[in-house]
Amino acid sequence: MDEMIRRAIDTMYDQYCYSLSTQDLAAVAALSPFHFIRKFSRATGVTPGNFLAAIRIAQAKWLLHTTALRVSDIMYSVGYHSVGTFTRKFTASVGKPPTIYRASAVEMSFPNGPSGLPATGTVTGILDTPAGSPVHTVVVGVFAGPAAWGRPERIAVLDRPGPWRLEGIRPGVYHVTAVASLDCWNDERRTVPIRDPAAVGTAGPLTVLPGSVHSVRLRLLPWPRLRMPVLFPLPCVTAPCVGIHP
Repeated sequence: MDEMIRRAIDTMYDQYCYSLSTQDLAAVAALSPFHFIRKFSRATGVTPGNFLAAIRIAQAKWLLHTTALRVSDIMYSVGYHSVGTFTRKFTASVGKPPTIYRASAVEMSFPNGPSGLPATGTVTGILDTPAGSPVHTVVVGVFAGPAAWGRPERIAVLDRPGPWRLEGIRPGVYHVTAVASLDCWNDERRTVPIRDPAAVGTAGPLTVLPGSVHSVRLRLLPWPRLRMPVLFPLPCVTAPCVGIHP
């Protein structure tokens, strides 16, 4: 069954700039639309529409960062036909509108926040990587959901495995996601350029309460084929970390 879902995901990466309906993707997976949506959501954690939107927004991020194309041209190139819809989806996914994202690109920062606030909590942890894996940059973010969409509650940028600490986290239920670029993982099966290898580690859900301290261990593993792109801005991280290049 996973192979059927993978075929649909491969089609999304190959043809994200075209109009792809649920019926089109269900046909690729050889499933009825109803069963396709149910099985896709179970396998990936998101709907086919959200997965496709993530691919489009991820490519738009790369084009905004690396080209001088107008926002409207980028919008059309990634499959959108309404500036309003594109801007709304981009802002909801990335945390900033396209024009502001382009202006600040890799300089975006998410302050760690003041320590010791009684109304906030703390998440600490250890980052593990396989022995000998050359880590360039690792971004650890605390998110309201497992998909790592939108602006993280707090973020840390690491240049090596080891301990990390994020303070000033408002009460709520969160997931922790670490994203990295690792040279040692090259998957020859991934022939679509937009799907360069990356690595990810996750933990959660965690219920953060005022004054609480959570400790988690994150281990980076090769990027799962059924995981959609990470969309939040990654400061100081090169394009392959988010699975995108031109």
